Amino acid sequence: MTKSKNKSKPLVVFINDPMGCMNRTAGEEYDEFASHILEMLDNKVTIQHSFNLTRDNKHGVPLRASVVVYDYGGMMFGCEDLLTSNAREIIKLAQENPSLLFIIYSSISWVQQITHEMREMGLNQDDFPNVIQGKSVSEQIAEWLQLTQTKAHKKKLDMPTSTYLRFQR
Repeated sequence: MTKSKNKSKPLVVFINDPMGCMNRTAGEEYDEFASHILEMLDNKVTIQHSFNLTRDNKHGVPLRASVVVYDYGGMMFGCEDLLTSNAREIIKLAQENPSLLFIIYSSISWVQQITHEMREMGLNQDDFPNVIQGKSVSEQIAEWLQLTQTKAHKKKLDMPTSTYLRFQR
């Protein structure tokens, strides 16, 4: 009797603000992102949409997620507390889950939120190889998955920063 290998696809979570962008709703943004990533990665990942950074299987970033793409770029005025809170949560999750890649899709989110909060918290950007600015997202996801699949099923990876040189900022 042979056992079938039930290997699930890596999970990519797309988190965007509920406002969407100028000419698309949040749902349309997700649909466009998902379609592009699935096409570029030959359907080798599963993609999930969320508005929440909670790290659990019910509300936000599932425990089995490999990559989180975060895009809260345009939601600014009157929302500084939410953006600061989200940036701090990403930093915390990145510290606790070094095998989880965060791709910060918007340059506004990267400069005005993530790197700013790292400095405010007295942290160095180089200490977070798993938090990167999105440039060529599909390629970044593919490289990360290739790198981490060698250590699949481990909750945390103890890799030196030099391993992440592909993800230089």
